[in-house]
Amino acid sequence: MLLRVGVVTLAYWLSFALVIWVILPLQQMLLPRLPDFTCILFLPHGVRVLTAWLFGWKSILMLIPGSLSVMIWLYGGLGGLTVMDLAAAFLGVACAAFAFWAMARLGFDYRVSRRSVTGKAPGRAGGWRDVLVVGGLASVMNAFGGAYLFQHDLFNASARFVGDILGLFVAMYVLMLAFSLARRT
Repeated sequence: MLLRVGVVTLAYWLSFALVIWVILPLQQMLLPRLPDFTCILFLPHGVRVLTAWLFGWKSILMLIPGSLSVMIWLYGGLGGLTVMDLAAAFLGVACAAFAFWAMARLGFDYRVSRRSVTGKAPGRAGGWRDVLVVGGLASVMNAFGGAYLFQHDLFNASARFVGDILGLFVAMYVLMLAFSLARRT
């Protein structure tokens, strides 16, 4: 379990580093009207969704170390964090696991690691389209929950939704390429 937490934390850190040092500077050149807190290609959402897909509710505990350490890094220590910042971080970490659980309750259990919540034998794990749909639901919860917490407008919430979906898509695509390359070698 500790190794998995380390891998998830590293993936979360790497995805945030790419966002902070590569994607946001490019975005500010190309789309200067978007605020800094809105990223049009938010890779950490991909890490959250894929972790929830693989580990279900355990993903929350696995994502907390990465999420908290990134927030401490971004805010320059614990002193810079507010209760609202922590609530938004927890919302971001929990939304994917909740979305997979909610879909399972509706009869669409796409998680890889799961116990049937409906009492029926679990079906197949979701394919990439299924994961994108559930990631979209998680993004709606995250983007509009964050908009509510921080009083952001519909434009910013929508931009965050787009960033989450694109980030998930790119994360999944990169993993598919990596697994394809690994199978060939």
